This record gives sequence, structure tokens and C-alpha cells, in this order.
Amino acid sequence: MKISNIMKGWGKHLTGAALTETEKERVKICEACPLKRYSKSIAHFDGDNIIEIKGMLCGECKCYLPAKIRVPKEKCPLKKW
Repeated sequence: MKISNIMKGWGKHLTGAALTETEKERVKICEACPLKRYSKSIAHFDGDNIIEIKGMLCGECKCYLPAKIRVPKEKCPLKKW
């Protein structure tokens, strides 16, 4: 995954942009995948607080799926999409 793809995916995820039909299909595929994992994936500082983002990770590539599915150039490492 390229840094530019990571930034695009996170940008779409964090701004709450509506999902495209392709992204919706990817969500369905990932949700059904037995390799998906739920985890506290990211922590960042907000003043004196640490904010953790919980979400679905790919068990194969370890990418944060809500961001990865939003990048058209990204692929499932298992070739499911």
C-alpha cells in the first residue's frame, strides 16, 4: 500500500464521505471474511488524552479496512476484490 493510497483512504474515512457501490461491495466481502479482525488499530493524542480508533483489520495484510476499501487502486491480498 502506497502512502498516497493510505492518505486518500483515511481522508475519505475520516470525513465520512458516502460509500460508492464498489466500496459497499468490498465491505460485504470483508465482513464475511474469516480472516478479519477487530482491534484498537490507531491511537493518537488529543491534548492530554489518547484516542483509540477501533475497527476492522485485514488478518492477512493488517490494513485498517474502513480506509483500505475506499481506495480504488487497493486490492485484497486474497484477491477477493
